[in-house]
Amino acid sequence: MLLRRARPPDTYLLLRVEELCFDDLAFSFRALAYHVKNNIVVVCEVDEAIAGYYILSPLTKKKQRRLYSIGVHPDFRGHHIGYLLMMDLEKRSKAKTLILEVDETNDAAIRLYKKCGYEVFGRYDKYYGSTGALRMRKLIKK
Repeated sequence: MLLRRARPPDTYLLLRVEELCFDDLAFSFRALAYHVKNNIVVVCEVDEAIAGYYILSPLTKKKQRRLYSIGVHPDFRGHHIGYLLMMDLEKRSKAKTLILEVDETNDAAIRLYKKCGYEVFGRYDKYYGSTGALRMRKLIKK
């Protein structure tokens, strides 16, 4: 298992994982290419396959970053890849605060984020079409 920064040639493989994870709400190829070029995008490689990834926003003046997306390929779920990605993004972020939104019906993701120390601090109605989103954050102690 290898965690590394994504490269432009990874974009098509990232798109496939994104589509498997998020269906109609998946980022487009163009959006993913933009993120690979301009933001922190890290992939988890297992046997040369992309098993998962995350996308972090740029660091703000307040030393905050937003987790734009995190996904684990369905074939690799249940192997703690999501947890490893969350720990890695915390190390790479150089942020004081990490923020994310999660579909309020995605119990597995909510459990993972709480396990990683995130707390709910707000909610958006109909953020993901017909379902709301929980806003979660973690204050990083360095």
